[in-house]
Amino acid sequence: MTPARAAGIRTKRIEGASSNQERREEARKEVWTITRLWQDYSAHKPLTKSLATDRGRFQKFIEPALWNKQPAELSPLDLSEVAGISNPHLTLTLKTAALKRW
Repeated sequence: MTPARAAGIRTKRIEGASSNQERREEARKEVWTITRLWQDYSAHKPLTKSLATDRGRFQKFIEPALWNKQPAELSPLDLSEVAGISNPHLTLTLKTAALKRW
């Protein structure tokens, strides 16, 4: 990097412009997807047999269907597809139970 370019970047930061790293961190903080929730959950849970079971269930059932969705975007149909059920009443029951567990 040339001294002139470095001086330009310093000037922008002094004027209040955020760096690329700060913008990336802010963007990551804004969007919570199902996969990001799983990553946070697994990072804070101790390494036990139950975590291995949870990981397997997530990778096999949840991640393929819901990996990039935000929790607010989930519908009863999404949850019934994951659970493999066609009864809407059971879907609503599962949705309530799933939200209580998370």
